[in-house]
Amino acid sequence: MRTEAKTSTQSLTFSFEIVELFSFFFFTELNTILIKLLFYCTIQYMYELIKNIGLGLFVNGSYAIMNSDVNLHTISITAGSILIMATMIHFEKRSKQWMVNQLYQSSR
Repeated sequence: MRTEAKTSTQSLTFSFEIVELFSFFFFTELNTILIKLLFYCTIQYMYELIKNIGLGLFVNGSYAIMNSDVNLHTISITAGSILIMATMIHFEKRSKQWMVNQLYQSSR
């Protein structure tokens, strides 16, 4: 009986230590930086995904134009895919600058 009580007390104090550790972690400046980095990485993957979709549309549109199927749809798909890729490249550069600014403000 005594060993069970001792074990449950030890596990209880251990669980309180874990709660204190997590509460300390969640309320620190490091947590804010980690959340910003996670957000930045997620956004970067989304930019890459949309750029790749634009590249696929461009390849399909240019292949159709190459096969002498020139009409309004193929031209609009090709031009739209170039616009999609250019927009994502622009947003990617802006987000990199945003991340640099966020890390600089966090380090002050």
